[in-house]
Amino acid sequence: MEKWLYIGIASMIFMAGPAFAGGYAVQKNAGDYAVDIRMDRNPPVVGANQVEVAVKDKSGKDVTDAKVQVIASMPAMPGMPSMENKADAKIENGKYKAKIDLSMGGSWNMSIRITQGGKTTTAKFTVDAR
Repeated sequence: MEKWLYIGIASMIFMAGPAFAGGYAVQKNAGDYAVDIRMDRNPPVVGANQVEVAVKDKSGKDVTDAKVQVIASMPAMPGMPSMENKADAKIENGKYKAKIDLSMGGSWNMSIRITQGGKTTTAKFTVDAR
């Protein structure tokens, strides 16, 4: 009986693994950088979303000394002002990580602003929060 309990628990863990790996992912170019962006949920949700950004230079080397900011914005609509939320990403294990809050469902313009050596470039993409 105990053996079957362990097998059942191991099966659940094995099957849950891909669910955590199924977040939103997009690759963009920003100036001389290749930017790999991942969010923990797909689609992103209203509320907190974890964002992970990997930045590589044109030779393919990881960039770990830049300032990276994640910006989510929604343009104004009739009866609603524009919205914007910014988060400074912190470097952790060679990747930049930030939490961004999306305050309502709908289409959000996302920007990853990378500043290094006095030069700023931006990778842009769109997500639909639910």
